[in-house]
Amino acid sequence: MQTIFHKTQAGSEEIASRARGLSARLRRCLILIDGKRTLGELKTVLSSDNVEEMLAELISEGYIEGNAPIPVLEAPSAETEFSDPEFDSPSSITPALAAERRRLSFEERRHRGVRIVQDLLGPMGEDIAVKIERCQDEASLNVQLEKAYGYIRELRNKAAADKFRGDVRLVPY
Repeated sequence: MQTIFHKTQAGSEEIASRARGLSARLRRCLILIDGKRTLGELKTVLSSDNVEEMLAELISEGYIEGNAPIPVLEAPSAETEFSDPEFDSPSSITPALAAERRRLSFEERRHRGVRIVQDLLGPMGEDIAVKIERCQDEASLNVQLEKAYGYIRELRNKAAADKFRGDVRLVPY
């Protein structure tokens, strides 16, 4: 059983405003807290030995909370976590296929966008991840996801960017 951490209202406000001036390492840790990652996943993504110390500090400052431990059923791999065979080749998306695609809610698309940007770009993607997280409607979300696609293509490669586009259900223009 592992604990899942999530941002409190104060944590979300700190991401948006930077009012309390968290250190870069604590801010990055706070950004990565998404209500789905386990401690083990956070250790992997942060590549740090002192993740527990950072989490303890964020908890004591009121930025995050941990829920009750939940059973670990299956550890998703990085390869399959956002995989959808229907979208493995975004160049094959046609208007008919786009209409038939499995719909994701606005919240799911926004959450996936933030998480994938953080995973693929790390600290370099912090600004776009925050902009994605702040989106309040589909139109603004699509604009920010398209920008993220461009950053991923530029900083990683076209294949990673195309996979991102499929994972967040962003139909190519």
